[in-house]
Amino acid sequence: MTAHFQPPTKPSGRSVFGDYAKPEHKAVARMAGYSLCQCDEAAAQEFAYVMRARLSEAECAFMAYSGLLSLDERARRIVKDLTA
Repeated sequence: MTAHFQPPTKPSGRSVFGDYAKPEHKAVARMAGYSLCQCDEAAAQEFAYVMRARLSEAECAFMAYSGLLSLDERARRIVKDLTA
């Protein structure tokens, strides 16, 4: 007797992120992509606005901390000087 192979069901065409992420997080991810494409002061300000509107204070702090961790020492000093 031969076992029959059952092919997997057709994928939804969406990613796991699209299926399970919070709408607020998806909005911020889309805006991050847009802002990185523009890469200017207006895009940074618009991204900050979307983050404040869509994320909790703790989530915004996490994003800021993650961004700072990605910088080398010289770039961290530049950010520090900009915010002083």
